[in-house]
Amino acid sequence: DVRAVQRALARLGYDLQGTGNFGANTQAAVADFQARHALEVDGEVGPATAAAIAAAPAPCPAPTPRPDVPTGGAGPLPSLSPPPAPSASPAPSTAQLALAARLGDRTLRIGDAGDLVRACQIALTQLGYDLKGSGNYGVNTQSAVVDFQRQHNLEVDGEIGPETARAIDAAAPAARADIAQDGAPTPAPPPLPPPVAPPSSSSDGRPAAPTLAALLGDRALQIGDEGDLVRAFQFALAKLGYDLKGTGTFGGATDTAVTHFQQAHGLEIDGELGPETAAAIDAAIARLADPSAPEIRVPHVQAVEAGQPIWLLEGLKWLNTEEEPGAASNPDILRWAREEGGPIAKTYKDDSIPWCALYANMVLTKVGLQGTETLWALDWSNWGTKLAGPAVGAFAPMKRNGGGHIAIVAGRDQHGNLMCLGGNQSDAVNIKPFPADRPLSFRWPKEAPPPARTGFATLPVVRSDGCVSRREA
Repeated sequence: DVRAVQRALARLGYDLQGTGNFGANTQAAVADFQARHALEVDGEVGPATAAAIAAAPAPCPAPTPRPDVPTGGAGPLPSLSPPPAPSASPAPSTAQLALAARLGDRTLRIGDAGDLVRACQIALTQLGYDLKGSGNYGVNTQSAVVDFQRQHNLEVDGEIGPETARAIDAAAPAARADIAQDGAPTPAPPPLPPPVAPPSSSSDGRPAAPTLAALLGDRALQIGDEGDLVRAFQFALAKLGYDLKGTGTFGGATDTAVTHFQQAHGLEIDGELGPETAAAIDAAIARLADPSAPEIRVPHVQAVEAGQPIWLLEGLKWLNTEEEPGAASNPDILRWAREEGGPIAKTYKDDSIPWCALYANMVLTKVGLQGTETLWALDWSNWGTKLAGPAVGAFAPMKRNGGGHIAIVAGRDQHGNLMCLGGNQSDAVNIKPFPADRPLSFRWPKEAPPPARTGFATLPVVRSDGCVSRREA
């Protein structure tokens, strides 16, 4: 069914490959289609959206690509209408157009990729932001956009829409080569490091296996991709301590592992397996075989501790996410709700609504597992499998005055408390101490293998000030 939807959208001009996996690119295409056809924009294919896709006429003939529309996969095509009639003067080249002109009425956000994303990254780099010009709209790019929007009194959503693009154009017109008066070409992005060449032979004289970077070449793997190369990366990351199974499908768990690896190795965090990330994985694997080898990428690499489930790593990515003060809402928290869909998306519209259960559902959804799909913290008391005691990664439902709270066990402190990772703990994502007897039970996803050990004494020590959590509403 997913593949049929992707092929139908591809016939309508969207850049989808028919992988059969409903990933970020498919969701973006669906949301764009819904917006253009006056449907509820939730990025999901329900009966109304399916009927509209089936009824939409395919472009015939296909529109001729316009010179100001990049074709590098930055998102769905902006229009299926024919190009404008040629004027007397030649059309400006892509390199001579400002970002706002190239963007049109589209919006770039996390998950997008291509030449237009790269142009935005280069423009932000010229304004002092430390971006690589990778062409992948990752967390680093989003952070730069958020900072730029705050500095220029724009709506802070981390996305590049027409207003933000115009502000970027205006911020440094003299520095931007694609709007310079002399028509100088847009500077090329910084080159990616070349793939590591495989050694000619192993120590026993047999030909050595090619490195991941050599197998990948100049491609990039992302959510939705499948095949033996994806499986090879999963096995490599599993050797580095990540809880991956080698399914050959690039899903949420693989995305979480790649993102964590990139963060630990000082790489641009986009969740994709490109040449630079592949070379860093090769280097990390080489160090496993020869611990005396010098550090290649960064001097301090954050290790993945044994027993850390993949959803715990996903949760740690969002540490220090906070509610916005006053009437504003944190766009990340609202985005979690939209991506959950169903009753959560319909109900959750403001970050003043308690969001601990939203956070717990989100970290599972991101890695391909199913939570309670509700905003009620005490629903977790009946979810999953009950454990005999606490374990790293276990979900711990608790009662509080006026309701409940749900958090994830991360360890124990030196004062005899449980250390739990959760959302809406003093209005933020953090790790706080909780009395060991406060959880009603400890729950584990049914789809995941049970933890090897349970019990308070088996938990790693995470030091704290001993001040237990008292505000989770």
